Amino acid sequence: YGNTDLQYERAHFVLTTDTQTYVTDRYNDSIYRYPSSDAARPNDPTGKFDRNFSQPSGAAYYAPDDDLFIADIGNNRIVVTDKDGVFKRDWQPAAPPAQMNAPHDIAIGPPSEGSKLYITDTAANRMVIFERNESYVGEFSVDDEDPTSCAFDSQYRLYVTHKALGMVFIHELDDLDNPRKVLIEDGVKPKQINIGPNDEVLIATSESDGGTEFGAVRIYANLNEDSNNSYCAVANLVPLDGEPASREAYGVDVDPVNKYLWVTDGPREASGQGGHVYVYVFDSSPTASSVREIPKVLVLCILAFIGFWL
Repeated sequence: YGNTDLQYERAHFVLTTDTQTYVTDRYNDSIYRYPSSDAARPNDPTGKFDRNFSQPSGAAYYAPDDDLFIADIGNNRIVVTDKDGVFKRDWQPAAPPAQMNAPHDIAIGPPSEGSKLYITDTAANRMVIFERNESYVGEFSVDDEDPTSCAFDSQYRLYVTHKALGMVFIHELDDLDNPRKVLIEDGVKPKQINIGPNDEVLIATSESDGGTEFGAVRIYANLNEDSNNSYCAVANLVPLDGEPASREAYGVDVDPVNKYLWVTDGPREASGQGGHVYVYVFDSSPTASSVREIPKVLVLCILAFIGFWL
């Protein structure tokens, strides 16, 4: 459907729910809220809210309590609002082991275990677990490599991206300390990870082609421990005139009801600020037999790009 020309400082992570889509603007310390059903108007958010954030990042929504949990990197805290951004509470533990150091993303665990919060505590090189009422539960190490984003699939396997390693760790809840480790591909840096309606694994990445970095989204039917994982790609999110050529994709999520895929990108960290929101039609779900690797410059496979610049 296109991209937004809103003046994002750093369009970052994305969260979609049945009715809302949230885009965190990391360097503008704000969050934009869109109606998920109105993907044709990414320039027209229904709200923008700022709760004294300092680099808001990933978020998770717990519908039974209307709780939107937001990771606030610079304040080392979790902020809780309702779905419209109305402030409820926050917590910022001041002492170990609950104290956080640059939390980046949040995933909600299985209801059978109380729907706990699993948080990538990035600068502390760990995953930390809280009850939704702020009580510290525990933590587990992730090899001293900063975890970036996390998501659960329908079987409540926990996927965690590691940008520095170019890997995704897949944790079973009954054996959190011994994940399967999947190398995405040499030179590929995974950012946000989310899970599609049929457990497709969606990963926003930065990749390299002849020395120029570009943003891409990879969509996997399955991730195995070997590096020969077939994927579909929406790649090379092209900069507008005057923007830095080297770019990165930061966020990705798919609206579970309307099947719209939301993607954010922006210049590399060292190249300046800015960014866009792209919306694609998520036509169907990949299967092990139908997914195939395609050239990165093409927009093919399960996604049909029908967009134009607004």
